Amino acid sequence: MAELLGDTVSDNGLRIARAGTGRLISSAADTAIVEFLTGSPERSRTGLSAFALRPPLSSEDEKDPPLATHSGDELLYVLAGQVRLWMADRIEDLAAGDSAWYQAEIPHRLRSLGHEQAQVLIVTCNCLV
Repeated sequence: MAELLGDTVSDNGLRIARAGTGRLISSAADTAIVEFLTGSPERSRTGLSAFALRPPLSSEDEKDPPLATHSGDELLYVLAGQVRLWMADRIEDLAAGDSAWYQAEIPHRLRSLGHEQAQVLIVTCNCLV
């Protein structure tokens, strides 16, 4: 199955996803573009998942964007551009090179700032410690 989705899996558990083979998902509702870097949105047995995200552009008339929640922890790293991160009642603007870690159960939302969509690396973990 993994090979069909662009993954190369070896006997020792190493998984390689070649450039351009990740599964692209575009959300028409808010024009976010997501590429799962593992080639598929399935989580590994470790509970880790990584994807590249181009958050939708922020708009002036957007007063209260919907906030997302899900299980696990989330690490985001801004690769290019600027983003605005809403965390419950807190708002943070992040630029290329900035990162944030948070519990994904806390309501959150991400938007690109400026005229072009930012590029963000997201790593999520539903790991048991």
